[in-house]
Amino acid sequence: MKITVSSCAFRHETDIPVENVDSLRLDALANICISRAIDALKQPSSKYTEKDRFHITAMFTGMRMTHKAIRVLIEKLDPPEAIDALVLARVQLEALYAICLMLEDPRYVTIYLQGGWRKTYVQLLLQNEECRSLPRFAEFAQRSKQWLQMLADDCGITQEQQLTVDLEELGTPLPAGVSKRPIEQFPIPGKLIDKIAPGDKQKMLVRLYPEYQHLSSFAHGLPEASRLRGMFDKRSGYPEWLTFGRTNENFNKLVIGPAFSMSYLSIIQSAAELTTLYPADMDLLQGVVQAWDFPSKDSLVGKAVWGIRTRRLLGVIG
Repeated sequence: MKITVSSCAFRHETDIPVENVDSLRLDALANICISRAIDALKQPSSKYTEKDRFHITAMFTGMRMTHKAIRVLIEKLDPPEAIDALVLARVQLEALYAICLMLEDPRYVTIYLQGGWRKTYVQLLLQNEECRSLPRFAEFAQRSKQWLQMLADDCGITQEQQLTVDLEELGTPLPAGVSKRPIEQFPIPGKLIDKIAPGDKQKMLVRLYPEYQHLSSFAHGLPEASRLRGMFDKRSGYPEWLTFGRTNENFNKLVIGPAFSMSYLSIIQSAAELTTLYPADMDLLQGVVQAWDFPSKDSLVGKAVWGIRTRRLLGVIG
């Protein structure tokens, strides 16, 4: 799907208030959403196995840790270094995309796990190839092989799949009677959107994709990231007109606000998506509705997501 400004823009009818945000209160609301999502996932599901739910739970746990890491970067580091908080905000948004796809169909949980296993296995194959003549790596290689096998069992990797990776990466011929069976890779956000059923969830992810592209600049070291670092680095020598004076206001607007708000939004929308699996869980629903009270009114991106998907998803009137 080709995403353009005209295809994803959300027309705002009302503006948002410009005021200081109680970020500690929002942290508490985000943690409530995560805790209630984890509690919900302990309940049986007709579609998702206990193992599926365990790995989706791990996604929520990881988002909580990353949100804490964003706060540490912002509070403990100087502005040039703290810009890496935007890299972590991208991680949060990518987790939302992944959870949205996993909740479309449980087979995507398996694809997610198996794709991750393949990457880990390829790393081990590379290390073994490079270090096979170094005796001190022999014991490590053996332990890693045993660990990879346990991971393979957890991810449902078959012998045919593992032998296919050996063929693809090492050129090792398949044994007689074994058919090639490639491991499907979990899609990146740009390709993931097309796998979501047409509707407001897909429209929401389309609207968020430009935000993902922006944050990806900081993960990939693109010019936007270099320029922003220069703006807030007193040693950079950037001309005054390019730095806008290096004020705290600009840092709040360009770094702290986007990093924190995108992380918060990704967490609470992931929990909102989980209500489709547990529509009768009133604790989960109550926590999500409460957490959405701020971004549904006080964030432009939040208002867009709320208007496109979340308001109807949560059954909120008005």
